[in-house]
Amino acid sequence: MPVESIPASAEDARCFDHPDLRAEHTCEHCGRLLCSLCAIELDGHVRCGRCCTVEDPSRGWRTVPELFQYDSLAWFLVSAPWFPLALWLVLAPSIGWLAGSYDVKNTTLFGAMAVGFMFGWISLFTAPVSLWLVLRYRRQRTSLLPRTRVRWWLAGIGAVALMAGWIVFFALTAVAVQS
Repeated sequence: MPVESIPASAEDARCFDHPDLRAEHTCEHCGRLLCSLCAIELDGHVRCGRCCTVEDPSRGWRTVPELFQYDSLAWFLVSAPWFPLALWLVLAPSIGWLAGSYDVKNTTLFGAMAVGFMFGWISLFTAPVSLWLVLRYRRQRTSLLPRTRVRWWLAGIGAVALMAGWIVFFALTAVAVQS
């Protein structure tokens, strides 16, 4: 929903950045007059855009440079090892057709297995890191704007599924080696 600002009349205080709009807020850090477009509410305090980038630990406010999007990092760590596999599954039929291979199904399957073995093992390390990020930072604010929890859920479920898959893989490998 767009924020509506009120045009300023002659006797009204005006916004520092928009002199044609009436000031409705005051920055609690520097004291600038702000219209509703310029006011940023951060942890219950109103600040201007310039003050959101200034560190002020005495007031206990989180500043923009400190807000890191751990949800995106966690999702990337779960999904990135599988991008080459998805790319191969999309490109393999075209590569087989261009090379004159009529057995596209076996070429795609063999290539997918090869690409999975080349890059899939990385998830052995990235899945636990992703799960740690989910458990450690899931309640921390990651943006000035409200964000959904979808990335957290996808990363957490993906990390648990990958780790369960690796446990099954190692268990089956141990059984096969013993017999």
